[in-house]
Amino acid sequence: MVFLAVDERASPPAADPRIAALCRLAFNFRLVVLTLTVVAMFDSDHRSAGVAAGIIVAAVMTVLPILRWDAIGSALMRHPLFLGLDLVAAMILLALTGAGSPLYSYTLGVALLAGVLHGNVGALVFTPFLVIGYLAGVASADGGGTSFQTLVGLPALYAVAALSGAAVRRLIERQIRTEAELRAVVAAGEVERERTRIAREMHDSVAKTLHGMSLHARAVAAWVRKDPERALDELTALEHAAAAAAREGRRLIEDLRTDALDIPFADVVRTVAERWGQKSGIDTEVEVSGAPEPSPDTRWELLQILREALVNIERHSAARRARVTLAETEGSIALGITDDGRGLDAEDAAGRRADGHYGLLGMEERARRAGGSLAIATKSGEGTTVTVRVPVAVAQEQEQEQDQSAHRDLSPA
Repeated sequence: MVFLAVDERASPPAADPRIAALCRLAFNFRLVVLTLTVVAMFDSDHRSAGVAAGIIVAAVMTVLPILRWDAIGSALMRHPLFLGLDLVAAMILLALTGAGSPLYSYTLGVALLAGVLHGNVGALVFTPFLVIGYLAGVASADGGGTSFQTLVGLPALYAVAALSGAAVRRLIERQIRTEAELRAVVAAGEVERERTRIAREMHDSVAKTLHGMSLHARAVAAWVRKDPERALDELTALEHAAAAAAREGRRLIEDLRTDALDIPFADVVRTVAERWGQKSGIDTEVEVSGAPEPSPDTRWELLQILREALVNIERHSAARRARVTLAETEGSIALGITDDGRGLDAEDAAGRRADGHYGLLGMEERARRAGGSLAIATKSGEGTTVTVRVPVAVAQEQEQEQDQSAHRDLSPA
């Protein structure tokens, strides 16, 4: 009996579809050989109860892995006992039927499985046993064959089959490792982008508020002796700034929790809009249809534009109704936010945009970072519509650039 110490850490998982497909192919090949052997037995002198019983056992040992690979595949890879028993049964059958029977091809399947299941160690250990068993069977059945094909050619095929199986296994292992490294690089890239994004959000919101607080704190120190009332005003402003910083920090954390990348973008848009409608008391209609999934950076910018537009509606529009739409139109992801509030006239809207009021400037910057554009349609007394469009091709290019960067990181120098 043959026992091998197989390094489980180096073994690819039996559930891997490439390993499973290769092993099933080898077992199916053996099943075909057994079928041919049964057919050949009707015109052969080797018909006997022993051969029939051996073929039945071999058939069971072949069919079982085909039908239940998911259940027993990992055990076959960890414990060479099965392949050892299979080798003994195959050699006995070959001795009973002769080297010229189809069962020789069956034993080649054993050699192939030795390499696939147990790598180079399996190929080096099982091949000598296969050769010895084959030559013993030839000597027993034929009285000792002397041809080159019998003594050298056919036994050499065992080594070829076993080493070929081991080579394919190494290729699969290398591919598995490369895929794991690629996932790690992509994950690291996602972490770095997330870190950069959070830093930018902190700079655009909390950091600016904290800087304002420091200015108010300096002013308090300057005015406390000169003008106590002015110092009190500065303290009040400082208190308001601290409260604003706390709100911005909580909002940033809430935004990060809401935008889970495993949740479809359309569902996140619906959740954000509906929660805002419940909180603000404004009747909110949400319509999402057929929008493709944007890249992580694009979806973050779109969600921030959505949140900023909804905040503007709540604070400044005096609207009773709002509508949020998300769809793919003319090759672009289109996000629209409409309200029936007081609106703005053209000059007022342009002035506020130039001054950075209403978050218009910030929304335009976010739209440009996402590779798209922002359009604002508004008229005094007739509401406002904010529409951001990002070409689908731009989001796809971002994903391709990320994949190419990951592949470059894995390429040897």
